[in-house]
Amino acid sequence: GNRKKVLIIRPTKSGTETFRIDLTSSKVLSSEGFFLLPNDIVYVEPISTKTFRINAPTLSIFLSTISTFILILNFIK
Repeated sequence: GNRKKVLIIRPTKSGTETFRIDLTSSKVLSSEGFFLLPNDIVYVEPISTKTFRINAPTLSIFLSTISTFILILNFIK
């Protein structure tokens, strides 16, 4: 995940409190949200390049199928 965009959602009596944390920063230890409490929710944004790498094999098969189909159509004509 993206270590620069970590979201901590902390439930409180009056609602919820959110913290944005940059884990690559040297000031992260002084952040109020760095130390987790029970019931805290930690959300780490995914890195977009990793999402592409996960979907790349599916995209490759799809494009190969289309290419083969077009090649067969050209061969028949």
